[in-house]
Amino acid sequence: MIASGTTIRSRTKRVLHRAACIAAILALVPLAAGAQASFAPASGNRLLLLVAAPANPAAAAREARFVEELVLALDGVSVERIDLGGGFAFLPLADQLDRVVPIAGERRAAATVWIRESGTGRALLHLVVPGAGRAPVRVAEIDPGIDAQAANALVARQLLRETRVFEPPEPPPSPAPTEADAEAPWDAPAPRPAPAPEPPRPEWGLAALAVAGGGVAVYDGPSVQLGALLGVEWQPVEGLFSRLSVAGKAGPRNELEDGVVTGWGMELALSAGYGWRLGPIALGPFAAVSAYRTALDVSLGGGDHKAFLWWGFRGAAGLDLRIPIGRHAAIVLEGGIGGSPSRRVIERRSDGSRILATPYVDWSAALGFVALLDGKP
Repeated sequence: MIASGTTIRSRTKRVLHRAACIAAILALVPLAAGAQASFAPASGNRLLLLVAAPANPAAAAREARFVEELVLALDGVSVERIDLGGGFAFLPLADQLDRVVPIAGERRAAATVWIRESGTGRALLHLVVPGAGRAPVRVAEIDPGIDAQAANALVARQLLRETRVFEPPEPPPSPAPTEADAEAPWDAPAPRPAPAPEPPRPEWGLAALAVAGGGVAVYDGPSVQLGALLGVEWQPVEGLFSRLSVAGKAGPRNELEDGVVTGWGMELALSAGYGWRLGPIALGPFAAVSAYRTALDVSLGGGDHKAFLWWGFRGAAGLDLRIPIGRHAAIVLEGGIGGSPSRRVIERRSDGSRILATPYVDWSAALGFVALLDGKP
């Protein structure tokens, strides 16, 4: 079965119990190493060329023995022996490649090996793997003795493993599941989908603020009112808030030459705003609409006394500043400008002079805190 131009088929693998040679692998062209190649039959080209290049009859006998051991070591790989003449062994490596690579390409060989002996008693095993535009070569020093050819065949097998030319192909992709597969029972539980991100949770809180306000333009008499505000605040997302509140106010109050003016009021308001984080604080605009009820008592000399009571509506806009204190509370400072579309005028009965005229444009301020029932303000 070992003849020039014939294909040597692999035989049944046998256990080799022979001493391994001392091999120093010198990589002239580095390749990826360390992968464990399999020599079991697989699809693809699995032909290895062995160049017969004996320098003398003793070398020819050693080479024949090497071929036999190589066939046994490479179970599942076809080995074809080609004769390039005795002068091939004495050519420089570059010339040897020029002769070997074209033949390997014509025969579609995965790799080519040959042994080159020197006059100093050393032997070098060469393995070349033709590639696109390059021919990586691996060289190992082997024992030229005829009894060491089994170990030399193992060295060749190790070189082939490092080149990974006979690795089995990738397994085919799994077929797409069918409707029958979906209905069939399945022992393993289906993988759990990744949990969806939790949406922002609305937060509720209580607000308590001291409030003040007064006229800015188009008013007569006293206008300042002081009081307190209690409210419920809702924060659907961070930064956005709305508040429903009720405020009680004292005033306006003014001492007249012949009497006194005292008043009080109640205000139901709905406000909303947004604060941008600026480091530890939040600052942003707000707007509010409210309905108010004001009572005024005018007491003048001579027993002239009159009580007034009226309703009105007001709108305002301004800035809201919040400074966190802990995880669930914040100091709140608000300031704004507002106004009412209607005004109330109070006059003396005797001469018709104005005692008080509510403003069209007013200012408002509030200072206090907001405590959230859950979350961070």
